[in-house]
Amino acid sequence: MICIYQDAGIRAFLLTNLAESQGKIYWKPNLAVLLETITGIGAFPSELLSKSFTSPTLFIRGGNSPYVMDEDIPGMKKLFTDCKVDTIKDAGHWPHAEKVNDFLASLVPFLNS
Repeated sequence: MICIYQDAGIRAFLLTNLAESQGKIYWKPNLAVLLETITGIGAFPSELLSKSFTSPTLFIRGGNSPYVMDEDIPGMKKLFTDCKVDTIKDAGHWPHAEKVNDFLASLVPFLNS
């Protein structure tokens, strides 16, 4: 299946996973392993569900992404007791590539605090 992204920033981000060796272009991620383990990749490790992380934590999500939903936030706050969730408006799953300036406006103050 071929996906064509209209946004140049997303295309550039995805192209960072391509490499060239001996005149051949290849995909850097190990797709076979990713396909084998895809169901577990997004799961939170069950052995950590009884623990909490108390240091400041920032979650940045895209407002158009279905991966971090509002109903997920209470569970996140239980595990990461000092967390902040920033939502980048009009961004999807890759807010760092889609809305770079908005992403940095969220990240830099957190890192400087």
